[in-house]
Amino acid sequence: MSDFKNLGEAVSRRLLKVFWLVDASGSMDGLKMATVNRAIKDLIPEMRGVAEEHTEVEMQVNVIMFQTKAKWLQRAVNIQDFTWTDIDADGYTATGEALSFALEEMSVEKMSKRAIPPLVILMSDGGATDDYDKNLDNFLSDTWGKRTIRIPIAIGDDCDFESLDKFRYPKEGTLLRAQNASDLTKLIKWASVTVSNTLSQTGAGDNMLPPPPPMNQVQLGGDDADDQF
Repeated sequence: MSDFKNLGEAVSRRLLKVFWLVDASGSMDGLKMATVNRAIKDLIPEMRGVAEEHTEVEMQVNVIMFQTKAKWLQRAVNIQDFTWTDIDADGYTATGEALSFALEEMSVEKMSKRAIPPLVILMSDGGATDDYDKNLDNFLSDTWGKRTIRIPIAIGDDCDFESLDKFRYPKEGTLLRAQNASDLTKLIKWASVTVSNTLSQTGAGDNMLPPPPPMNQVQLGGDDADDQF
């Protein structure tokens, strides 16, 4: 009898895919890359806690690193089985290709009608060196791509802020910008844990999705000079 119950629970669970698209180009070398590595590693227990609180949701984590080319690091891994291995920075910035990789994991075959719109967190400190605009257009015209919650995090002062802002949804608030390691850590944690929890709680329908808390409510501010990018 318990087997049938477990089967019913598994079938009824709603899928939430979380994507981390991580800029690992050469300009990320040093404190920026170290901060991303540490922040994601540290927030895994909290992400697991969100999943444990919302047993009706299956949370899958996807990680795409982009340098001169994009590369899958983790694909459709249950958060309870997810581990993080530090990555190194090198090369250029294939942001557009990273978007196309994420879109592959949102195909109709891999998503159910009851799935929660995916959460995509894009972290970058520069501008794309590939055809970002074309890939973004493809992403936003896709059935699932256009329904994603998209949170870009601009790292430092040399980002292509306009391009990152095109990716952002919902449009309330402003583009998230990290000027130092403290800010970046807080933003990665907020985007990953708080927004995942919001999506899991709402059980968002196919047509209406309440936006996450306004971006400009995130409290920033690292006052350590050694912390600056």
